[in-house]
Amino acid sequence: MLLTAPAVEVSEPSWTTSTRADRPFGTFIADEASPSIDRPRLTNANDMHRGRGVGRTATGTGYTVCMTTTERATIEDLRTPAQREFNKERVREIIERIFVHQDDAAIDELIAEDFTPHTFGPMPPGREGLRQGMRRAGAGISDPEFTIHELIAEGDRVAARLTTSARHTGPFMGIEPSGRRYSIDEIHIFRLRDGQLVEHWHEFDKAALMAQLKGETPR
Repeated sequence: MLLTAPAVEVSEPSWTTSTRADRPFGTFIADEASPSIDRPRLTNANDMHRGRGVGRTATGTGYTVCMTTTERATIEDLRTPAQREFNKERVREIIERIFVHQDDAAIDELIAEDFTPHTFGPMPPGREGLRQGMRRAGAGISDPEFTIHELIAEGDRVAARLTTSARHTGPFMGIEPSGRRYSIDEIHIFRLRDGQLVEHWHEFDKAALMAQLKGETPR
């Protein structure tokens, strides 16, 4: 018997935000030494899902993070506007705390134990694989900045259109440090379960990135 699933309402795209981390070359997840930074207030969450709590400094990172309590959503709730907004806020938090600030505590909090990265290259699944990937990236770049242009949520997935930039200060993508700053557009897809990331995909213009690292004009 063939059943037709009910229509899923797609949320309105979120507005642009930008998050940047000024991180010295050679420091990454386990040995962050920068001063505490107050996280920007997340403005997209529906009140029924907004985290409540107080800020704390993650051990060994120097970054202020937020201790939150949220209600777990049922499968049926994934189609509600409130749950979609909650998922979008979680994606903002993943981008800010893990991709930008490389907050080690956030990996345990926001990433599922069975996390699967589909497009990060050779990387084992799970939280430890993501830690390794973040350390490799952090060893090659400094001062990363992520600008989110749109977040679109449907079901248990959130699509993000963003621009990333950073300074090339260590071996990265097989190229020795050049000191140049690159900027590329990316598309990311996040699948969440119970407020944690379980799958991730992303696409970017690799040729444009390589050209900028080498000081060439992108074709």
